[in-house]
Amino acid sequence: MASEPAATKLAPTPMERAPVPDLGTALMPKERYTSRAYKALEDERRWPTVWHLAGFVSDLAEPGSYFTYEVGKESVLVIRQESGAVVAFHNVCMHRGNRLVEPGRGRAGSFTCLFHAWRFGIDGTLEHALDDER
Repeated sequence: MASEPAATKLAPTPMERAPVPDLGTALMPKERYTSRAYKALEDERRWPTVWHLAGFVSDLAEPGSYFTYEVGKESVLVIRQESGAVVAFHNVCMHRGNRLVEPGRGRAGSFTCLFHAWRFGIDGTLEHALDDER
C-alpha cells in the first residue's frame, strides 16, 4: 500500500490590510470616456497588458458552442472542443484576415470564411480551401 505524500505546510493567509492609496478627490474628466484619442491609447497600451474575462464557460454547453469577444479592433472566437476543452482563436480567416463569424454566440461544426469559402474546424484546422493545389 502506497503511503500518502507528506502535507505541505502553507504559510497562513495574511490578515492585515494593505495601505489605502490616496487617489485624490478630483473628478475624472469626461473625455476619458468620450475621447477617441484616449480610447486609442487604451487600445494600444492598456488592453494588451491585462487579463480579460471573455465570457463564461457555462455559455459553452456542448462541442461546437462558441461566442466572440470583442476588444478594440480585435475579435476572439472562444469554442468548446470535442474533448470538452475550451480554446480561443483570433476570429479571422488565415487567408485574407476576414472575420469568420459575426459578434455573438452560437453553435457550429465548422467556420467558413465568406470571402473565399475556406473552412476551418472547431479545433482551428483548415478543413477545405478552394483550389488548394494552387
